[in-house]
Amino acid sequence: MCHAMAEGRLPAAQQERDADLNAYLEARCHDGRCLQFELLGRRGCRAKLRLRELRVDDYGQPIGTFETVEGLGYRPLLDRWSVQRTFADKQLLGPASGR
Repeated sequence: MCHAMAEGRLPAAQQERDADLNAYLEARCHDGRCLQFELLGRRGCRAKLRLRELRVDDYGQPIGTFETVEGLGYRPLLDRWSVQRTFADKQLLGPASGR
């Protein structure tokens, strides 16, 4: 099925895949810590995403701003995207000063 989607032969499945990707991004960014995300590419059942987010420690204190590049995989039978690989995970800014 993924191969057929990559070739553009299953437009209905592609629409469902894209809707599931939007739902994944909404769930991932629901808490307001996502500052920015960018879909770098998508083919068949794979996608690459750049995400900039605020992270906090276990006590809710800010750690800083991080940028992550992730490879996502789609499982058509489960209608679900998940992280398959993290290509980059780097801290851009430290916590806000003024403590």
